[in-house]
Amino acid sequence: MKNTKNRLKKLLKKLREGEIQENKIHSLLAEFGREKFLETRKDIEKFLNSKNYFQRNNALIALVFDFGIKEHRKTCERFLLKDPDEDLRATAASGLGSLYFGTHNKSVLKLLLKVFKNKKEASTVRHSVYDAIFNVMGIPFEVRQHSMARPLDYKRDIDWELIRLLETRLNNKKAR
Repeated sequence: MKNTKNRLKKLLKKLREGEIQENKIHSLLAEFGREKFLETRKDIEKFLNSKNYFQRNNALIALVFDFGIKEHRKTCERFLLKDPDEDLRATAASGLGSLYFGTHNKSVLKLLLKVFKNKKEASTVRHSVYDAIFNVMGIPFEVRQHSMARPLDYKRDIDWELIRLLETRLNNKKAR
């Protein structure tokens, strides 16, 4: 453990000094996250604005999934709504599901429903959004009709009754 921490500190120093090859940075960000090396947070956050998809993606994964930093909700929302890469938008949706698991957070659910119902959105993104809705609702994976292992069949896999019920509940002005 101590050897790992020392090694990571040396790598962090190299990153800060610009000594890490550009094509290896995304792997280093993933390692910082996997090792829960929280002192790299500010360094990782800088890569959220990278032009490199892999760097943005691994930075988001480290900050949201590995570190669980709720302050990156807005980052997930921004990526979900505006990032040009559909895989990163899907990761951002999953990030919201992870950060807000079981909370029934209305504003997160409203956003996820909006994206899910957008038929112009990529199917991979809509699939991740649908799964994130279940996560925010705290619905165990065992009772879900859909599988993340295959593309969604919108007639067979979607629990449209749940979607309608959720929309009704979220749009009910009295249900605050």
